[in-house]
Order: sequence, then structure tokens, then C-alpha cells
Amino acid sequence: MANNFRQQNRSNRWASSPKKKSVLAQEQKNAENVQEKEIDSDSIEVEWIVDDVLGFSNYSVLLTDIGMKVTAYPSWKMNKNKIRIIQWDKVKVELNPFDPTKWRIVYRQK
Repeated sequence: MANNFRQQNRSNRWASSPKKKSVLAQEQKNAENVQEKEIDSDSIEVEWIVDDVLGFSNYSVLLTDIGMKVTAYPSWKMNKNKIRIIQWDKVKVELNPFDPTKWRIVYRQK
């Protein structure tokens, strides 16, 4: 019993040290990043052309090969960096398999 108690105290002391906390925090961030990348790898990216600006950060985008038209919104990073999208821009649009009704513009080509 005493031996187990000492081992628990040692591990607790080590876990409460600032160095160990930073290592654990970094490992947790790395694990979250890997999970996010796995989720993002399931999405489908296709190149489209912006056909019309609808307002309220919504755009009507057109896939010229098929003639398919959908509504899309810019990603958070595009809004954050104030990237402007105008009519006839070529953009990459991402479709999330979890919600096929929402298309997201992730990249504007120059």
C-alpha cells in the first residue's frame, strides 16, 4: 500500500510541474489538430465561378462543366483576412459530407 501511495504522489508531483503541464498541453493540441485534419480530409473541394453576389456574404456559384448552380458562403478565415470576392472570380468551394446543403468558399484564385 505504501509503495502505491508513493508512486501516486510522485506522478502527481510530476504532473503538476510547469514543464509537464506544457508538454501535456502541447500533446493535447497536436491530438486536436490531427482530428481536425482528419475531418477536413473528408470534405470535397471543387473549382467554381462566382455567378452572382447575393448579399449577406452569400454567393451564387456555378460549375461550368455541368451547369450546376449552388449558394455558398466564405469561410471564417476569408472574412477575417477581408478577402473580397466579386463576380466572375474563380473560387474553390468545399462541400462538407455531414451537411450537404452548406457549401463554403475556401480559396479565391488570382
